[in-house]
Parts: sequence; C-alpha cells; structure tokens
Amino acid sequence: MKVIDVVGGPAAATVDGLASLVLADRSRQRVEINIVDPTSFQLSRREWREEDRGLRAIVMRWCAPGAAPGPLVGDGLEHLWTLMVDETLAIGERSVGAEPGAVKHIAFLRRAVPTPEFVASYRHHVELVREHLPRIARYVQNEVRSGDYPGRAIDAVSELTFASVDDHATRWVKGEAGAQEFRSHEGFLDLGAVLQVACAEHVVHHPDAR
Repeated sequence: MKVIDVVGGPAAATVDGLASLVLADRSRQRVEINIVDPTSFQLSRREWREEDRGLRAIVMRWCAPGAAPGPLVGDGLEHLWTLMVDETLAIGERSVGAEPGAVKHIAFLRRAVPTPEFVASYRHHVELVREHLPRIARYVQNEVRSGDYPGRAIDAVSELTFASVDDHATRWVKGEAGAQEFRSHEGFLDLGAVLQVACAEHVVHHPDAR
C-alpha cells in the first residue's frame, strides 16, 4: 500500500527532521521524502490558496501488506492531508536515492469529468508526456482511493521528475506550440483546483527493508 502524507511545521523543513519520524514505524518498507521548494509558490501557473502556503513536505510511504497506516504525526509536524493511492509507474524506473540536480514536480489533481472518462484521459496522458516531454526521467500516476484531506477534492497525484535543470528547462521539445497542444488535452482536469509544487526528493530505506 502506498500512502501520501502532506505536512507542514518546523519538523517538515528538513530531511533529517522527517526521517527520524518516518523510520520509527518498522511497517514502512520504503519512504520518499519530498521537501517543497518555497519558490513553487511563484513558479506554479496555478493560483495558490493562502491555506496551502503552510505545505512544507510530501512524504510517500510504502507499507507492509496488512498494515493499517495512520497519518504521519510528531513533534513540530502539522498534518495536512493523508491519501491512500493506487500507484502506476508509467515512465522510467523507481528512484533509489537522492538525485542531485533533479527537478521533481508533484501535482494534486481534481477531475472535471465523470470517473471513467477521467481514468481513460489520465492513462492517455502518459502517451502525451512521452510525445511532448521525452526528456522526462520518471512519471508516476497515483489514483486516490481514500484518505483525509479536508478542504480539498483530490482524485489523483502525479509525479514528474527530470534528471537535471537543463532537461527541465528544455522539456518542451516542440517549443511553445507543443506546450499549448499538450495543455489543450487538460479538459479532464479542474484546473482551478490543481495544486502543483516543485520538490527535492530523498529516498529512505529501513536498514532491514527487503
């Protein structure tokens, strides 16, 4: 099972502060800690809500079969949302550690169409990414099954990783016309509800994880 925790507070500002919390539970087989770049508030082409500005980190936990994970809590940590998701690694290979220089975007998505149409369009989005963003290193799609995310309607969470700043800067291989064509397929999304952040990713494994 994959669990996505969105957290704030002083303990969420550093990898070390979060790692000490997430590694305390041995039922977690793998953890990714994504520290949010504060410039995301200026870079996103979506409008941020004031209440979103407390977001400091996004923690992804893979828990042992049969585990019943609760929200991530601890001193100095503010729990914002917890989502249980079904994950699809659509492009690339799973990260095995910190990737210096990599650029990762995480987007929380809300559907604008009925669920079957949303799922079909979301799957087709993989082919659009392959065509228009061929320099992408990894694309992960997460469909939300349940969770606790007050004040938000979230149907999916996308993760897009580029291996370097240069790959990200030159991601639109067909130029602005290609970017516009790519975005013309976003009708299945409620764009006003999309929340996107840039992150630095760090992968943590338990010493005894298999």
